Amino acid sequence: MLVTNLLAAHVVLPAIFMAIGDQDGLKSANDEFDHFLTTKKVSHEYLVGSGAHEWDFWDRYLLKALNWLPLTNQGAGVNSGHIKAN
Repeated sequence: MLVTNLLAAHVVLPAIFMAIGDQDGLKSANDEFDHFLTTKKVSHEYLVGSGAHEWDFWDRYLLKALNWLPLTNQGAGVNSGHIKAN
């Protein structure tokens, strides 16, 4: 698994945001991945809400993901000098 290989190589992983609907067919796989990340002490947030694998759920949780992002440095990005425009 990628996370296992990265941890073995002592790579510092960014925090991970995960959200899944309680009626989503992929929920059990997400539950397992949440457990795996917890046991490996990988920083992550895992939210479960009502819904399925559909836009209605994603529309509601996209804003939660954006609010979760560490966007305190508003000067980062294109204006930081680290990204070259073509």
